[in-house]
Amino acid sequence: MVFLLGLFFAFNPSAYAFGKPLTANDMMPDIQLPVPVNESYQSYLGLTDSETFFLDEIKARYLIIQVYTMY
Repeated sequence: MVFLLGLFFAFNPSAYAFGKPLTANDMMPDIQLPVPVNESYQSYLGLTDSETFFLDEIKARYLIIQVYTMY
């Protein structure tokens, strides 16, 4: 699932709309993401059948987000 989030940030222009890159100790901006279609992914993330979600809706102690840069 981390891979899917990475793809979202790599190919979604709205992910760049925050103006500047995050630095150490910055809070992650509220980014609305599409809920995965696969029900097992939804269950793994603790999400419902809604169309979108925010990162703080994921029920996890730690959330690791891998971000790819492409230029």
